[in-house]
Order: sequence, then C-alpha cells, then structure tokens
Amino acid sequence: TPIKYKSITIITGVVIKVEVGGKWGIIDFEGNELTPIKYDNITAVVKSEKATSDYTSTGLKKVLLVEIDNLKGLVNDTGKEITACIYERIYHLENNLAMICQKNKFGVVDMCTGKVLVAPKYHFISQYGKGIYNVELKDKHGIIDSYGKLLVPCIYDELDRDAFYTRNEIPPLIGVCKDKKWGFVDLKGNLVVDFQYAEIVPFVCGRAAVKRGKGKWGYIDEMGKEIVSREYKFVSDFGYANNNKAYAYVSINDDYDFFYIDAFGNKISDKIYYQAQHFDSETGLAEIQTMEHKCGFIDT
Repeated sequence: TPIKYKSITIITGVVIKVEVGGKWGIIDFEGNELTPIKYDNITAVVKSEKATSDYTSTGLKKVLLVEIDNLKGLVNDTGKEITACIYERIYHLENNLAMICQKNKFGVVDMCTGKVLVAPKYHFISQYGKGIYNVELKDKHGIIDSYGKLLVPCIYDELDRDAFYTRNEIPPLIGVCKDKKWGFVDLKGNLVVDFQYAEIVPFVCGRAAVKRGKGKWGYIDEMGKEIVSREYKFVSDFGYANNNKAYAYVSINDDYDFFYIDAFGNKISDKIYYQAQHFDSETGLAEIQTMEHKCGFIDT
C-alpha cells in the first residue's frame, strides 16, 4: 500500500478504511481502492438496543455504514454501494434487516440488497418479537411484519414493552393498552382478552401475569383463563428449567419473602428466600439469597 494516507484502520478481515484530506474510503490489503475517498465517516453498522441477533454472526460484518453530510448509507466490503447516503439513521434490527430513518419517519431496509421493505412512514419502529415490529403512528401503536404487513392496527396507546425476553420468539398474544386498561390481541389483531387489567407482564411459557386496579397479581393462560389466582404482591415472569417445566418466583407481601411456583400455581417448596432468580434452562439451578443473607444455588 503506497504511503499516501493520513490514517488507516482495519475494519473487517478484508478491508481497511483510509483517510485523505479529511475524507474516508476503503481499500483492500493489496492497496486497491474499493470506494472513492469521499465519505465523512465509515464505521460498522450500529446494532439497535432491541436487536435479537448480532450482524457479525450473520455475515453482515461485510456491510459498512458510510456517511456524507450527516446522512447515512451502506456499502459492502467490495466497495459496492448498497444504499446511497440518504438516511438520517440506520440501525441493525435482526438478521439482514435494519431500521432506517428518513425525514424523521422510520422504515425497514434489507442491508444486503438495499431493498426498502417498509417505506419510511412510521414515527418509530422497534423489534417486538422474531420477525415482527412495534410501530408508532400518530402516538398509537401496532405491529407489522418484516414485509410491512400490518398485523395489529395502530390504534393502541401502548404495547406490553419491554418484552425483551420474547424477542427471539413469536409471542402467542400481545398485550395492548387502551384508556389505561390492558388486554391481549393475537397476531391477526383479534381481541382475545378484554381490556380489564391495570398492569400486565407479557406472555412467557404460556402464562402472563395480570393485576386489576390496586389489587394483587395472578396469572392467565393464552385463552385468558385465570390459572393462578391473584394473591401475590410481587410476581416474576415464568421461565423454563432444564426439565422443560416452567417456574416463577412470587411473594405474598412486600418483605422480599420469595418462593417458587409451577405453571399451575403449586408451590414447589415451602422454603422462603430473601432474593430469587429464574432456574437456568441448562443447569436447572437458580441463584438465591436466604433470609440470613447467604447466597447459593437451588435446583428444582
């Protein structure tokens, strides 16, 4: 490589970004210029906080974010332009998909081809579950798929965010809020559980925690039937242990007296803990702290 660059940085296994006169481009390891030296900046694509996968594990480490006059675009590691620098923001969502922002409206683009899958028309987009996205339009929320098909109309005040632990899955039902009451809809937009709850915890392992008014928490199934009666001051979501059974930790008072229940509300032990965590799906162990403030692990 000729010594003519002010700065060089290896950014993938096959390309180097180089600077001349305050502008950047990319070259290969033989010194061949793959792009013009015209960009204000070149970086890796930023992963959204709500993304389910890392682009470096999906082959997208070959896609680079380029910037001209504060507008972003994409190039690959051969120097081919995927999208022109026309977007205010580009964030990786999942697999080969990225959220784009143009004129303060949000859409979705294929990072490998540059094809716009969802035209920028929403006020915000974030990932809700595998292949589905929470969209906001005029302060109302709904759900679309990766092709832009509207699955749940944008008529709700809130969705049951933050359902971060369901983002690698397709949730059976989605918690929706209207007039400060929560209910649940399916992915066809049908109301399955009527608006009746003051607070909810999203469905995990076929159970959702629900609370009416200033009352106590219980759990319902995917048909809206109360499976675990509302008698708890604190509840966790359910999680699978290594025996493929689901457990949650709950408390009947405010004094951190936690115990474990199964998916039908049965106590699995009479022991009470000051702090509790989920059972690990591989080891089957849960980290706890006893009432004497000693830490350890228990099994199911």
